[in-house]
Amino acid sequence: MVLKFLNKKGWHTGCLWNTENVWKTEQKHEAEQRRRRRMVLKFLNKKGWHTGCLWNTENVWKTEQKHEAEQKMLDELRKQIIEEGKRSEFSLL
Repeated sequence: MVLKFLNKKGWHTGCLWNTENVWKTEQKHEAEQRRRRRMVLKFLNKKGWHTGCLWNTENVWKTEQKHEAEQKMLDELRKQIIEEGKRSEFSLL
């Protein structure tokens, strides 16, 4: 009962104005932290080794396309070799 006057003090945690002010300050701080994180990520995207870098992703895509084309060619060659083996077996009979 004696401590009820403390809620009217601006520095007290139970003061309504203080809790609103703290909440607003925390929201501003979180927004600033999000902005800074975005800035850091933008900076990292400019590095050549970063996976989000545009020219790095383009080079990876090109390399993957080359690898897929090579795999298709190897599969076709394997099929041709198998067919030639079958033909040579039939010609021997």
